[in-house]
Parts: sequence; C-alpha cells; structure tokens
Amino acid sequence: MKRKPSILFLLFLGLLLTLFLGACKSQATPTITAPENTAVTTDPAETPFPTPEAEKTSVTGRVLSTVTGEPISNILVRLARVVRDGERAAFVLEDAFSPGGMTDTNGYFIVPNVDAIEYVLVVGDVYGQYQIVEGEDGRAKPWATTVGEVLNVGDLKVDLTIP
Repeated sequence: MKRKPSILFLLFLGLLLTLFLGACKSQATPTITAPENTAVTTDPAETPFPTPEAEKTSVTGRVLSTVTGEPISNILVRLARVVRDGERAAFVLEDAFSPGGMTDTNGYFIVPNVDAIEYVLVVGDVYGQYQIVEGEDGRAKPWATTVGEVLNVGDLKVDLTIP
C-alpha cells in the first residue's frame, strides 16, 4: 500500500525548490569600485563629515587594541545588517555586498553613504582574525543609524593580534 506525501512535506519540498531555483537565477556581476576617500586622518569629533547622500547615513569610529591601547591601522571594519523577527535578531555579513572601510594610521575609519538600518560591526578579516563588536551583555551590539546623520560609534576596543 502506498502512502501519500503529507501536506507539510510537499510544502517543505516546494520551499526548498523555490530557494534552489532563486539561488540559480543569473545575476549581473557587480562592479566594485573603491570609495574616493574612506580613510579619516583626524579625530572625527573635530572634523565634521559631509552630510550623507539623500536617504543614506555614514558610520565612523576608531579601532584600538585592548592589549596596548594603541590605534590599530589598516584594518577592515565591516557593517553586517541586522535582521529582526519579533524578539529574535540575527546579523548578516555578505562578503561581496556588506559595506566597510579601512582604518587610517590613527585607527579612524568612515563608512560613507550606507543604508540607514541597524548594523553590527565586524573588525578584521572574516577569513582570518576578526572580532564582532559586543555590548556589555557579551552579545553582538546592534547600532541604529539615522537617515542624513553620521553615526560616531566612538572607540572600538578589540583583542586582535595584528602582524
């Protein structure tokens, strides 16, 4: 005697097929161009930044070593978007599309003209050494941004061994 597939199984199979076919859709290869000037050479508090483009925001701050207290230069700071579902939240860091910027010799960075959403900051190379900026509770800290404003996250202290 044959069993009929359950409705739940068929729905799961349909969802899986939809996800698979959606992932196979051809997309144009994005052109990646470096921003004109993402390095900051002075204290952002002393030098006002240009107003972000319409419907955009910018994020700035400074990366310091927890070991030495010194600025960490030439390190990548990435913005991972926060996705919420009621009480739960997750962050998504897309290697090709998540915005980011490099620190200058004084540890300052700016990520200009990004979407005004919530972000989690990831410092370092996600394929090597990196650190997710945490809140006091030890969990990834979400940063809310506002359209037309520059969010200064202040000093980010990280424990990374930089060669």
